[in-house]
Amino acid sequence: LWSYAVDGGVESSPAVVIANDDDPLPPILVFGGNDGTLHFVRDAGGQPEKIGTYTPETGMPIVSSPAVGPDGTVFFAG
Repeated sequence: LWSYAVDGGVESSPAVVIANDDDPLPPILVFGGNDGTLHFVRDAGGQPEKIGTYTPETGMPIVSSPAVGPDGTVFFAG
């Protein structure tokens, strides 16, 4: 069990991205933060590993929960 700090906290629920059945890496958790950034994090042996972030130009908090399409595309709203 681990935690991942985000400036301003998190209100959205995470979405889970699984690359494919042959991917040996753990799934990626995607969630919006009150810092206006979409965060991509995976488990790395009991510790969080930041995979990347995406910050839209709006600068508004991302409080809605993201969704993942069948091809792995992540969709979100503010």
